Amino acid sequence: MLASKLRNGSRGQRLLVLTAMTTVVGVDGFPKRTRVGNDMEPPQILSDNSAELEKAILACIDPQDRELTEAAIRAGTALSDLITPAFTKAMLRLLPEFGRTIADAWGPDSRGRLSLYRSGHVDIDVQQLVRETLNKRDPQGLAIVLPLLAELDYGHTFTREPYLTGAMEHLLRDELNEQTMNAAAVFWDVVNGPLMRSQVLSALESSNGALVRAAVSVVLERYLINPNMMELTLQYLAASRGLARRILLDALDPDRLTFRTDQVSAYSPPRIPIPADANILGLPHVQNFVRSSLQDKDPQVQAAALDLARKQPRLRQNGAIQMAIATLSEGSSPRNHIVSKAMSAPPIEAILDFEFFRQRVHPIFTKPGPDGRSCVMCHASNSRFPLRSDAKADFRSVASKVDVLNPVASAILSKPLLPGTTTDGDVFRTSHNGGQRWPDRTGSSEYQVILEWIRGAQITEHQDKP
Repeated sequence: MLASKLRNGSRGQRLLVLTAMTTVVGVDGFPKRTRVGNDMEPPQILSDNSAELEKAILACIDPQDRELTEAAIRAGTALSDLITPAFTKAMLRLLPEFGRTIADAWGPDSRGRLSLYRSGHVDIDVQQLVRETLNKRDPQGLAIVLPLLAELDYGHTFTREPYLTGAMEHLLRDELNEQTMNAAAVFWDVVNGPLMRSQVLSALESSNGALVRAAVSVVLERYLINPNMMELTLQYLAASRGLARRILLDALDPDRLTFRTDQVSAYSPPRIPIPADANILGLPHVQNFVRSSLQDKDPQVQAAALDLARKQPRLRQNGAIQMAIATLSEGSSPRNHIVSKAMSAPPIEAILDFEFFRQRVHPIFTKPGPDGRSCVMCHASNSRFPLRSDAKADFRSVASKVDVLNPVASAILSKPLLPGTTTDGDVFRTSHNGGQRWPDRTGSSEYQVILEWIRGAQITEHQDKP
């Protein structure tokens, strides 16, 4: 019915239909925009006739009619995951003139999700448009295409076009940031080239948490799990310091990371023996990395290594790691000394520093987010997790959502990363009605500050930091 009206209706009727497909109910104090937190959700089209509707929306695009074209750009977001590369092609062609509208509808943290590839066929025109966007370096265009590239599988057919690979490599060389590194990491020829190796090393030394997290992801998913990349892996592990080492330790999950053996053959045998159980924590250089981290001068690095070793039996069985845990000194970090000896959760007061909370953590909950609202605004009436804008009262409330023995599992860290949906029926554990609060997720400064606090950071350790 919608497609028919878009094909056969008058201009005014088509404009009304397109607008209705993306209208958000207005609420006092909220802008009319796509869902961020508790706003009303525009309708989504989930139908076998989505291809017909997509064609009808595209037919409404007329660069000479700006109002109608902008309405069509927004209306496509209602197709959700059913969008095809044909729509992506149209958006990339419209970027020079309608960049702002496209960025608002299809950019980072927006409702729309474009697609570069579908049904086993690579559209050469889409490849060319992506390459042109990379070469133009327009920020709005890059904000559209880089996340789309990053979502492709490593070595995907779409990324094998030589000129596209060259454009991606040039961008990685000139503009090192999280989005560029994530996109470059799916290009087989780029990952296996010298430029990526040098840029990863530079990123690991960055103070930008999002960039560090992207570099760590490349190290883990492109090098550590490849038995033939041991020399590079050792170089990256040795270069990891401070924030990079902490994020890397927190990401060493043997349930998520599995060895990539597809390139291991009789002509290229693995240079290290793969453990019989394929557990990455069974690799000697990974175990040495954890042991050296336990002996690091940074108490936060020690804490990350300690938390990992406590969770993983494979590490606890290592004699050198056992010795490193046993020798953690109380002077370096009271928290690490307490947790290393604890058989059960120690008293919260022995770990969490109130002054650090007041100066560094509490402002996170009082600062307005992308939707213009702060955590304390929505949680003032929340019985499960009340926040009152009072540091002392909120300290006790936040502390109740902390797991001092397994900090990364703390609800106060996991909830703000989750979307407002649930998959297992446990709505209070798996969803957050406020949506994702920290766009950079575990690489965000908010996440890292709260994690430091749970791991025993005291204000004296950070008094010179902003």
